[in-house]
Amino acid sequence: MTRQTYRELFEAHAGRDVTKWEHYFELYDRYLGPFRNRPVTMMEIGVGHGGSLELWRDFLGPQAKLVGVDINPACKAYGGEGTEIFIGDQGDPDFMLDVAEKTGPFDVILDDGSHRMGDLRSSFLTLFGAVKPGGLYMAEDLHTCYWRKYGGGHRIPESFLENLKGVIDHMHAFHSEDPETFPVSSFTLTVKGMYFHDSVAVIEKTMPWENGTRPEPRPVFAGQRGSE
Repeated sequence: MTRQTYRELFEAHAGRDVTKWEHYFELYDRYLGPFRNRPVTMMEIGVGHGGSLELWRDFLGPQAKLVGVDINPACKAYGGEGTEIFIGDQGDPDFMLDVAEKTGPFDVILDDGSHRMGDLRSSFLTLFGAVKPGGLYMAEDLHTCYWRKYGGGHRIPESFLENLKGVIDHMHAFHSEDPETFPVSSFTLTVKGMYFHDSVAVIEKTMPWENGTRPEPRPVFAGQRGSE
C-alpha cells in the first residue's frame, strides 16, 4: 500500500490543533520521508497545541520515539506512549543538554519553537552534536530572521540565517588557504550538507567514517590523459 504523504495526513487530521505553512509539506516528505517506519528518535522544539506531534506519529510510524520541548507547562499533557514532553526554555543550554542526555541522540531535530534569534542560535549550537550521523537538524519559520521583533533583520549579525552562512564557510574550511584564521572546525568535520528553502533550513550530519568525522575531500580521476 502506498504511504500517505504529509499533506494527506494533514488534511485528514482531526486531532489537536496544528498550523503549518503549506509549502512545508513537500519538504517533510523529501527530508523526513526516509525516516518513516523505522525506530527513530525525533525532537520537536515547540509543542504548541500538540497537533504537530500527533501528525509526526502518524507520519513516522509507531516505532518512532518523539520528544517534545516547550516552555508552556500545559504542554506536559500531550505526552503519552512513545512521546515524552519536557518543559523548559529552549534558550537555556543546560536544560536542553539535560533533555538530550536523557532522550538522545536524535535522528531528527526540528526547531519550531520561539523563532527568536537567540533561541534559534542557542538550540542549534547546543544540540547539533546530539544529532546522529546521517541525521538532520531542521529549523522552520525562519522568515522571522527578517523581523525586528524576533531579533532579526536583513544581514544583521544576530540573524540566525547569517549565522548559518558562517556554517557554510566552516563546511568548506578544508579548502582554506589561511588555516590560522580559518581553521577546520567541528562543523567542517560533521556537516555533510545544508539546504535552504523559504523559511526552512536543513543541516545534514555526515555519515560515520572510520574516525567518526568527514574526511578531507580529494579529487579522483578516470580515463586517459593526453601527454602534457
